[in-house]
Amino acid sequence: MGGTNKKYTDEGNKVIVLIVTSGEGSSPWLKKDVIIEERIKESIKIDKYLGCEDTVFLMVQDGKVKDKSNNKKFILDIARIINLYKPSKIFTHSIQD
Repeated sequence: MGGTNKKYTDEGNKVIVLIVTSGEGSSPWLKKDVIIEERIKESIKIDKYLGCEDTVFLMVQDGKVKDKSNNKKFILDIARIINLYKPSKIFTHSIQD
């Protein structure tokens, strides 16, 4: 997604990044709160480098997106973000990511 984001920002488009999960499952040998804090810092830093306007975090626990997909609050959070930014295009990762 980084290359696509950079292409769009270079063309003058506004890019907003939505990160759904908190990333705590990526390093089992580190404390979860340390991982989450580092992932947030890394994400904001790279998104700014790519020219993205904003980075939004939903902080869903790793591996729990399918559980949340039937959750009314989760759906309303996504709807709120779409209504706030009014995107003309939405890109997402495959279900395997």
